[in-house]
Amino acid sequence: MPKSAVLPEVLDPDLDLDRFVRTVTADAAPVLASSLHSAGSRYPWEEIVPELVVRILEGAVAGEPSGSDRTQVVAVARRCARDWVPLQELEHCCQIVLSTLFRHLWNVARPRAAQDLLGLCAGLAQLLPRVTTMLRRAYIDEMGRSGGRTVADLVVTTLWNGGDVASVARVAGTALPDPCVLVALSPLAPPDGAEPEPAPAGGADAEPGRPLPPGRPVRFGAVPSGVLGQLPGEGLCAASPDQEWLVALLPAPHDEDPESRPAVRDAATRLVAACHAAYGRGFVAGLAAVTGDDAKAALEEAIGIGGLLAGLGEPDQVAFLTDAAVGAALAGRGDLRHRLEARLAALRSHEPLWGTLRALYRCDLDRGRTARSLGIHRSTLDYRLGRIEALAGVSPTSVQGILLYSAGFYSEGLNDDDPDP
Repeated sequence: MPKSAVLPEVLDPDLDLDRFVRTVTADAAPVLASSLHSAGSRYPWEEIVPELVVRILEGAVAGEPSGSDRTQVVAVARRCARDWVPLQELEHCCQIVLSTLFRHLWNVARPRAAQDLLGLCAGLAQLLPRVTTMLRRAYIDEMGRSGGRTVADLVVTTLWNGGDVASVARVAGTALPDPCVLVALSPLAPPDGAEPEPAPAGGADAEPGRPLPPGRPVRFGAVPSGVLGQLPGEGLCAASPDQEWLVALLPAPHDEDPESRPAVRDAATRLVAACHAAYGRGFVAGLAAVTGDDAKAALEEAIGIGGLLAGLGEPDQVAFLTDAAVGAALAGRGDLRHRLEARLAALRSHEPLWGTLRALYRCDLDRGRTARSLGIHRSTLDYRLGRIEALAGVSPTSVQGILLYSAGFYSEGLNDDDPDP
């Protein structure tokens, strides 16, 4: 490309444009290779970036992408969709190349051309959203053609990578729940030596009637129809990119804190039950409300809580951070957990009493419901609660007792190999 045709008022007249493009490529290629998890090591960046840089420079002269540029953008987006390169990585690629080009343009600009160069950079930055929209549309269209993935997959992947979920959903023609609660669904490992229940037809990573593997992580694929059928209204559900979690987005009430509304917990509980039915294994769910632009942080919170619940080994549990705050506080303190376990050793050695305490808290201190769930008389339950207080020195229905024994349950499920501070 003749240098006179490109940015004549900005670039040094003695600049060797081909050499400049090679320099930008040499700088951008290793960043692309190391920054893009899926496409980084398997795409020939040394071949792709030079053409991309030249077209960016041509677009800077014209003020908008040419027809051939649009065609190439669409072709690249479709190729990435077929190769299962996450859309977020494709967008990140554009940002890396553009920022690298900006940096090198400042090094080769003519003297006293700063104002023109600032205008050029501003113009290119304004083009980026238009190019990104073209990428998203072509990517989503190709994803629909090639099959195997859904818009929910794209939304969850974008959320997982910290991308602009709302914009991606809008281009895909999908409305996100606003506000919403994120649900991270996790299977429980079966007890040591136990055989998992057979999974009915529809299990994503198992053939019909074949049990799921007996340990975590389970590799999730397509979400079974029985689980999708439990999604309310605008809800979405898909496997996480690492295939270890099912992630759902549920609509939340506008007028109240979602943690205080039974409808949200009930919806999550129905999803847990549907997962149990589809995969033949107990499930738990960590919940987190999305407030503002903290969707990525909310997802990490939900996954952290789901991990705590999975460690406890009790199926059908759903919890927000406020429900699992004690476990979260203990997660990184192996020294405190060991002292707590010693404090409760006498009580934990009496399995009927320890199980009674679990049932009492699962029934939210409702003694009548607890007795029915255990199949015992109310007076028998009262006797056991008295024995618990005698052994541990704290009433299980007092504030101190609830904190102490709840901490004991979480400590029991946490990994003893967690590092001490």
